[in-house]
Amino acid sequence: MQVQLTLIPRKPIILPLNYNYAVQSAIYAKLSEVGASDFWHNSGFGKENPFKGFVFGRLWGNHCVEDRKILFYDGITLSVRSPLPSFCEALSKSVAKNPYLSLFGEPLAVCDYQLSDRKFTDGSMDVFCDSPVLASYSGSSGKKQYYAPCDEAFVPHLVRNYERKYEAIYGGKAPTVQIEPRGEHKKVVTSYKGTWLIAYAGNYHIEGGSTALEFLYHAGLGSKNAQGFGLLELLSQ
Repeated sequence: MQVQLTLIPRKPIILPLNYNYAVQSAIYAKLSEVGASDFWHNSGFGKENPFKGFVFGRLWGNHCVEDRKILFYDGITLSVRSPLPSFCEALSKSVAKNPYLSLFGEPLAVCDYQLSDRKFTDGSMDVFCDSPVLASYSGSSGKKQYYAPCDEAFVPHLVRNYERKYEAIYGGKAPTVQIEPRGEHKKVVTSYKGTWLIAYAGNYHIEGGSTALEFLYHAGLGSKNAQGFGLLELLSQ
């Protein structure tokens, strides 16, 4: 399920390029207004590296970039998704109750929000990354390392990550899925709470049954979805 928010600042707003943590915090703040943040923020699904159960994309709107800052002139669009309707329903309830969202201390009016649920049939989907896909692992030294789409282990890592998230939420075995990166992928380096994260933006061809396709579309691809990585948009359907 998806909630798409249209945000209007009181005046043109300047944001840093690395705004993922601020957006995530704003989402948790809205959930707290309806008493729903404790589970989504503190618990999540699964025992090891719990999956928070939602993903969000980049901020879109009329903007320009200068000196590593983004100036948004007017309306800003934010897409938030989850395979669990209860998450999106709680966020929508909060927005209906209090139609404002705060970013870096600036209140943005929610002038519109759309709640939707896209369905798929068995087959495939071609997608691009609205927010880049992150695939990480711990190296021999214990330091975090990152797979690139050209690495042999990249796709198996994405498949295992999907299976872990699906099984953490639903308990049963995840439906089979095939993931194929296509074309060139751009390296994206993002600072999140003082840590530099490496992810890749590009296109994918994904094959599977309707359940698998719907889950990936609503849950996100790769790791750190709740930090704003791995939201997918359809190229064609």
